[in-house]
Amino acid sequence: MAASQLAYALGLTGDEPDAVTGDRVTVADGRQTVLVSAVTGAYEPAHLQVAAGLPTTLIVRSAKARGCVRAFVIPDLGIEKILPISGDTRIDLGVLKPGTLAYSCSMGMYTGRLTITEATP
Repeated sequence: MAASQLAYALGLTGDEPDAVTGDRVTVADGRQTVLVSAVTGAYEPAHLQVAAGLPTTLIVRSAKARGCVRAFVIPDLGIEKILPISGDTRIDLGVLKPGTLAYSCSMGMYTGRLTITEATP
């Protein structure tokens, strides 16, 4: 577990930080696109809320990223990518099911997650 998540996992902090959507999650023609930025020392935003049941593409946008943040992994999906220093990396996540999908650098120092929820009618 990443140190950045330790206090939350141990219940030492209050509520989980709010998930972001805004312009980071878009849906067009039945496909969901999620944008995460990789910068030296972080993935931004670190928590996004997305919809279940849609084919989903994750775009990791590197912005002068250096260090292990460039070794991007999604363990539950067996995805490992080396990100460019600057530029976009598109990752097909398939159709997401409700739950949480965590991602991190290969060392687990820098983390993020997608909270996947059912769409409300």
